[in-house]
Amino acid sequence: MRILTFLLIAAAAVAALTAGPAADRADAACALVVYRQGALYYGTGGPLPAGDVGTAVGAGFVPQCIDTFPAPPAVPPTRVGLDRVVGVSPRLAVAAPRGSDAVLHIRDGVPCEVSEPIRCLRRLTRLERTGPALIAPLSALPGATIPVSVRAPGLTVRPAATITLQRFTTRGTWETAGRIAVTRDARVRVPLPAVEPGLHRLVRVVGVPGTGRRTISTPITIRKPTG
Repeated sequence: MRILTFLLIAAAAVAALTAGPAADRADAACALVVYRQGALYYGTGGPLPAGDVGTAVGAGFVPQCIDTFPAPPAVPPTRVGLDRVVGVSPRLAVAAPRGSDAVLHIRDGVPCEVSEPIRCLRRLTRLERTGPALIAPLSALPGATIPVSVRAPGLTVRPAATITLQRFTTRGTWETAGRIAVTRDARVRVPLPAVEPGLHRLVRVVGVPGTGRRTISTPITIRKPTG
């Protein structure tokens, strides 16, 4: 997913250099990200076909654009309405407005690249629905206690008694940030370690009848405390 991030940042930089008025540069360079429930979603470029845009899924926030020096006074992020992408879980991606268009925004940490993202997202959505899949809040504060569940409709799974929290590093790899002892229930309350803000993921091993042990994971953004 970080490959996608770098590509989008580069595209935004080119757009900023080649656009005309400052307002146009701001729109091109800054409309590439949106926050939903504290998690970061990256825009992927062109507009979505109308048939791929679904029903409303709530609000998101676009951060202030700062493409001038000195930086302007801070302003609150802009609230925007978000829509579902047909056949895609909003945990994975949403459609966010850019002008009169709706643009695909993929959640940070979701392993779908810019080539054929809709097909990838729909495949991951099917896997999330059929399970086994790990379900957790999109974001949380350091040290918070959060609900985490194993979704496995029609299956009798045996979850491990440990959930691992991993952080995404600047080297593009995952490293362990903490191991949390839990019960073997499918639904548990997980006290997160007091880690640094940023992209993380929760990892749990489950035993699945007929297929053995399987490792499942879900991204989670650790937010920066305010105040």
